[in-house]
Amino acid sequence: MSLYTVDNYTENIHNLENQIERQATKTFMKEMVVDLIATIKPDTPPLPDMTDPQIFKFYFMMNNKEYK
Repeated sequence: MSLYTVDNYTENIHNLENQIERQATKTFMKEMVVDLIATIKPDTPPLPDMTDPQIFKFYFMMNNKEYK
């Protein structure tokens, strides 16, 4: 009788275990992706070409406004 009762719930228990495993996998993957995104740093923009006279003038004037 007890084996008959256990067999009735075996399928339900198996389904519950699968559901919990899928949810745990989703949670783990989400945490992994969030951690990965947190470690990604944006690229620093390249430095301006200071050999070009117009670019040099622009940055010179911008950085020296306080001196007029």
